[in-house]
Amino acid sequence: MGCLTGKYQVLCLLSLLFLHSPSSFSSSLSSNSQCSALLQFNNSLSLDSYVSSYDRSSSHVQLCETSYPRTASWKEDKHCCSWDGVECDKNTGHVIGLDLSCSRLKGAIDSNSTLFLLRHLRSLNLAGNYFHYSPNSSEFGQFKSLTHLNLSHSFSVDHILSEISQLSSLVSLDLSYNNYMLIETPIWNNLTLLRELHLDYTDMSSIRPKSLMNLSSSLTTLSLHSCNLQGKLENSILLLPSLQTLDLGSNPYLNGSLPKSNWSSTSLKFLDLSKIKISGEIPEFIGNLKALKYLDLSYCKLSGSIPTSLGNFTQITDLILSSNNFTGSIPTSLENLTQLTLLSLSKNKLSGVIPACLGNLTKLTSLQLVSNNFNGLLPSSLLNLPNLSTLLLGDNQLVGPLPNHLVGVVAVEIIVSAWLSIKYPVTCKVDGFDVLEHINNLCALE
Repeated sequence: MGCLTGKYQVLCLLSLLFLHSPSSFSSSLSSNSQCSALLQFNNSLSLDSYVSSYDRSSSHVQLCETSYPRTASWKEDKHCCSWDGVECDKNTGHVIGLDLSCSRLKGAIDSNSTLFLLRHLRSLNLAGNYFHYSPNSSEFGQFKSLTHLNLSHSFSVDHILSEISQLSSLVSLDLSYNNYMLIETPIWNNLTLLRELHLDYTDMSSIRPKSLMNLSSSLTTLSLHSCNLQGKLENSILLLPSLQTLDLGSNPYLNGSLPKSNWSSTSLKFLDLSKIKISGEIPEFIGNLKALKYLDLSYCKLSGSIPTSLGNFTQITDLILSSNNFTGSIPTSLENLTQLTLLSLSKNKLSGVIPACLGNLTKLTSLQLVSNNFNGLLPSSLLNLPNLSTLLLGDNQLVGPLPNHLVGVVAVEIIVSAWLSIKYPVTCKVDGFDVLEHINNLCALE
């Protein structure tokens, strides 16, 4: 029979809505319960204005330059999809994203936390807070839809590593800067979709570097700075085709050499291999990495000459090759690095004159050439660099007078410190300041 008139029409309409859109009806209820879960989660924590300034890694790296309590604006009279840090699916109303980074939160997250009721979460960021060690927090494995997880600078996660390793949908994982937490087994073996992995300042002394080859060939970011990695570094990790960021710096018990061939990545932008025992020379074809913006090979055991192919790094801003055993001269091809802001070649065995063409690097703010065997005059072009604020030339064989006229904005004290080791300086005044007298006073103090 068809629907009748009057009050029966209302009942009929409600029944049709229920039959044809049950998901909308149930998702509305689910959305309300998730809002309640968020409020209870917030109420289980406290706010501490000092939380985001804590350095829990002994790395002197602070995540939060600024912080504010996102949850302080959460109000029961407003739907949680409008709350700061909360993202909802427009179709289902499910809470799919929660970003409470640098929110000054402090407390414990145990297995009874209502956080784990948010089963539809795809992105969870709790970085930059302070969560106490909670040995019963074993529910992270329930977030089966999670693709992005950031617990850096905030969490005692040793006890939940096995749970995290089961989150097979993860694309991005950041557990860095958490009191050098111990990682005893490769947690990435089951994370086949992983594209970004950040484990800086963890303890991976039990992990063999060879296990890194189980990472996806589609990996774009691998950051394992100061992880106490030990053993031989496989060259193939440097050749992953999709890598944009590779940071293995400050792992002094890691050893290896740079690839001898096939190093032709067009995507690599950030490469830090500092403080690793890398023997041999820098291969000439490193110049194929034309997208590089940052290169740090300091404190390695590299030798030979600096390749002229470094002149291909036309996008690079930071080039750090200090504390190695490089010989020969500075290649003039470096004049092509017009985006360079930092050039550090200190503590090598470089010789010859300092190329005047470095004066073409107009964005340079810091030039560090300390402890080499450079000789001759300092090119006046370097003193014309408009942005140069640090010029370090000590412990070389430079000769000649201090220029009578300093152009640009180089600080006088920087120039003085740079010239302390230069022979035969002459009297020079800058804005009425007697540089030679200042040099003599500094030397007297020594």
